[in-house]
Amino acid sequence: MCCLVSIVFTEAVGQNGKLRYADQQLELSKFAEAAKGYEIAFEKKATYRAAKGAAVAYERLSSYKQAYKWWKSVVDFEEATPDDFANYVYAVHQGGSFEELKAAVEKNKGLVSQANFNMDSLLLWYSNSKNVELISLDSLNSSATDYGITFDQKGNRYFSSDRGSISSSGNKSIRVDGSNKFNTKRYDMTGRNFISIYKEDEKKRLVPLESIVPDSYHFADPWFMKQSPIIFYTVTRDLGKIKKKRSYNIYPEIYYSTVNNNGELTDFKPFPINSALEYGVITPFVDEEEKKIYFSSNRSGGLGGYDLYYVTYDEDFAFSAAVNLGPSVNTPGDERDPFMLGDSFYFSSNGHVGLGGLDVFHVAYGEGTFSHVQNLGLPYNSPQDDFAMQRNAKGETFLSSNRMSGAGLDDMYKIEDLYKRFIGKVFDCDGNLVIDNLNVTLNQTDDNSTVPTKQEEKGVILADLSPERDFQLTLKKPGYFTLTDNLISTKGMKGERLEKEYHLKKIPYNTVVSEDLIYYNFDESQLRSDATPILERVAEHMKNFTFLEILIRSHADSRASNEYNEALSERRANAVREFLGDYGIARSRVRSEWFGEEQLTNNCGDGVPCPESAHQLNRRSEIILRAFPDENKIYQYPKELEGFDVSQLKDLKLPAGCL
Repeated sequence: MCCLVSIVFTEAVGQNGKLRYADQQLELSKFAEAAKGYEIAFEKKATYRAAKGAAVAYERLSSYKQAYKWWKSVVDFEEATPDDFANYVYAVHQGGSFEELKAAVEKNKGLVSQANFNMDSLLLWYSNSKNVELISLDSLNSSATDYGITFDQKGNRYFSSDRGSISSSGNKSIRVDGSNKFNTKRYDMTGRNFISIYKEDEKKRLVPLESIVPDSYHFADPWFMKQSPIIFYTVTRDLGKIKKKRSYNIYPEIYYSTVNNNGELTDFKPFPINSALEYGVITPFVDEEEKKIYFSSNRSGGLGGYDLYYVTYDEDFAFSAAVNLGPSVNTPGDERDPFMLGDSFYFSSNGHVGLGGLDVFHVAYGEGTFSHVQNLGLPYNSPQDDFAMQRNAKGETFLSSNRMSGAGLDDMYKIEDLYKRFIGKVFDCDGNLVIDNLNVTLNQTDDNSTVPTKQEEKGVILADLSPERDFQLTLKKPGYFTLTDNLISTKGMKGERLEKEYHLKKIPYNTVVSEDLIYYNFDESQLRSDATPILERVAEHMKNFTFLEILIRSHADSRASNEYNEALSERRANAVREFLGDYGIARSRVRSEWFGEEQLTNNCGDGVPCPESAHQLNRRSEIILRAFPDENKIYQYPKELEGFDVSQLKDLKLPAGCL
C-alpha cells in the first residue's frame, strides 16, 4: 500500500540484536533497512515477531510480493491474531492470484470486512473489465520509480523519478515528494535516490529539472498552468539547520515558480498553506477555469490521513483559506492526485473500497459539489497502487501504477481505448438532423448484448464498439419508418472512427394507392368473369407489397327489402374475400364493409323507375388498396421498396419523395 510520509531525522543507535535494530529502523520509517534486518533475524531464528516485522516493512514499501510472502508466514504462527489474518487476506489480494484470494476469503470469512475491499465488488470488477489497454511508456520508464507524467504549455513531457543506482537492499521504492540532489546519500526509507522531476527535451533526452528551492531533498509532482508560465510542485526540504532537536519530522510542501522560455525556474514562492514541521502538502492541480488549486494534505481537521482540499486564487496569486472536499471524496485513508476534466473529478485513494492499494476514482462535479464516487475498475486499477491519472491537450489519458507487469517500480502508462467510436447522424425527410423522440437500440450481434449509446447533440448517435464484432442498429421515431442497419462491423477495421448517415422516411399512413369497381348480376353474389382480372391484379400487388391492405365496400340496388339487400352486400364482400384467400392473401389484410342499398350512386331508390343499366351501377364492390393503414403502428421500412422506383408502377399511386 502506498504511504504518504515525511523524512525522519534522528541519531543513529547501536545494534542490540537484529530484532531490536530492525524495530528501531521500522519506527524511524527506514523501511528498507528494517525489512533487511527482520529477514536476517528470521534466518537466525524463525519467530512470529521477525516474520510480522518483515511483512509490515515490505507492506510499507509497497513491495507486494514480499509482503504476501511474509504475511503468509505470519499466519502460520500460533501467535497470529485476527488482524494478522485480515492483513494476510489483503496481502494475498495484492501479491497473489485472484483464485488464491477467493480461497483465502472463504477460509477467513469473518475477517474480510477488516480489509479495505469488498469481495462482491471485486467479482463485479473482474467480470466487467473495461475495454481499454494500458501501454507502458517504455521510453520514459526505468527499473526505478517513475510516475506522474504531465505536460507544459509546449507539450513537453515531465515526470517524477528516483532513477539511479540501486542500493544493496534491493527493496522497492516508495512515492514521496522529492529532491534533485544526486550524491552518495540515499533516501533512508527506501534505500534509493531522492526523487527529482525529469523533462524529456526536443531530442528525446531525459534531463532533470533543477529545483531552486534551497536545500531540497525531494522535488516532484509538477503541474504546469496553461494560461500562465507558472509551475506548481512539491518539495521536501532539509531543515536541519533550522531545527536543532535530535528527532523531528519534516513534511513535504508545495511551491510555485515562473518558468522562462528555456524551461528554467526563475523564482520560487511557498504555498501559504505550508507548515513543514506540522503536516504535508502535496500533489497540486490548478483548475484555471474556476481559479482553484486542489491539493492533498494531512493537516489537522481533516477526515484522516491525507485529504483533498482546494484554495481559490486571484490574478495576484492571493489565496483563500483551504476548503476540505468533504466526506463525499475524503475518507480516514489517503486521497491524493486530484485532476479535473469538465464535470468529472478524478483522484486516487486507498480509503474507498477498491481493488487494492491506491485506486483511481471518478466523482461527478457540479455547482461546487462532488457526488457519486465511482471506482474506475479494471484495468485502470489493479490490486497494487494506481494513481496520478490525467489527460493532456490532445485528449490522451495517462496514469501511473506499480502493478506487477511493470518494467520497474512505479511506471507510467498511456490508456488506449480499444473501442471504436461509432458516430451516426440521423436526418429527417427534409435533410435536417432529427430533433427529438428518437429511440435508438444498438446490439452486438453475436450475443445480442445491448451497447450503450449517447445523443450528446440532436440527431447524432455516439457509441463505443468492441473490436472485431458485428452490430445491429435500430432507429425508431413516431411517424417514421423503423430503420435497421445490420451492416455495422468493426471486423478488420483499421481506423478509430466509424461514421454513418441515416435518413428516416415518413410513413404515409392510410395512403390510397388504387381504387377499382367490380359489378354483380341482379340478386347474385358470385363474382362475374369481368371481375377476375381486376381481383387478380389486386392480389398480385398485395403479394408483392406487404404493407398494402385491401378494403372491400359492397353494395346492392334498391329492388328488395333493406334487410335482404344488406345480407346480399355482405355475401358479395365475402365472395371477394374468398377469392383473395384462394390467392394466398391473409384474412388479416382484408377488411370488408357492406351497406345494402344505403349508398346508391344515383336516384334509383325504392319506387323510382330506372332502367336496368342504372340499377347495375349500384350492384357493386369498391376495391380499395391502402398503404400503411394502422396509424398507431411504427412500420419497418419495406424491403420491397429498397432501391425500387415507385414511379414505374402505372396502376399504383405509391407516394414518391421521402418514401
